[in-house]
Amino acid sequence: MKKISLIYHSGVGNTKLIASIMKRILEKANFAVYFKSVEEKIDGAVIAESFALILGFPTYHAALSTSMKQYLEHNTWLTTLYKPYFVYTTYGLYPANSLRTFAKLLKEQHLFQFTVASIEWLPPMVFY
Repeated sequence: MKKISLIYHSGVGNTKLIASIMKRILEKANFAVYFKSVEEKIDGAVIAESFALILGFPTYHAALSTSMKQYLEHNTWLTTLYKPYFVYTTYGLYPANSLRTFAKLLKEQHLFQFTVASIEWLPPMVFY
């Protein structure tokens, strides 16, 4: 069974929700999923053994979240891995340049992403 690491940062829970949905879909497709928030202790050996890496983050003020940026900056060993990357962002109104900024950061660290996506999922509007 191939393993996929799914690492995310979620401020209010939307990015975690999307990560949880991806986790369920991947498990149904017979992948083992290592599922962690950047705020948890993450086992680098598990990521190194994984077939692919999924990174998810919320967009704040047209930029990737500080927590995800710090995670990448403090884990430069990720640059030694050559594996498929899938990057996604969640946002309330508009993702702006957050994915392009993230892709640039990955490129600067010599990480090669295969797919960069923006997931558009809008919760129902509630008016009080």
